[in-house]
Amino acid sequence: MRDEAYALDMVLAATEARDLCAGSTLEAFLADRVLQLAVTHVVQAIAEAASRTSEAFRAEHPSVPWRAIVGMKHRLVHDYSGTDFSLVWDVVQNHLPPLLAALSGMFPPDNEA
Repeated sequence: MRDEAYALDMVLAATEARDLCAGSTLEAFLADRVLQLAVTHVVQAIAEAASRTSEAFRAEHPSVPWRAIVGMKHRLVHDYSGTDFSLVWDVVQNHLPPLLAALSGMFPPDNEA
């Protein structure tokens, strides 16, 4: 798979995580185990796609915090019993919007494709 396809996977998953949390609050998120698990799974998918991109692609796009994204995957996968869902919420609310902006800039708008 090409790097651009992994970046698109990241955009799609980040959009899904954002949409899953739309209209929710931290308190509601922390009280909804199904939502926690769904959003955590989607965040893992973002990180997995990021981990599959080439070093050259990452170097071409330094505005994307590749290392932090892959590090999040390791935290979620390897410390699954100790997942801090407040941190997952923070990622969705505060880190996904700039990630989406950076990644979306790699693709032409639909009307220009």
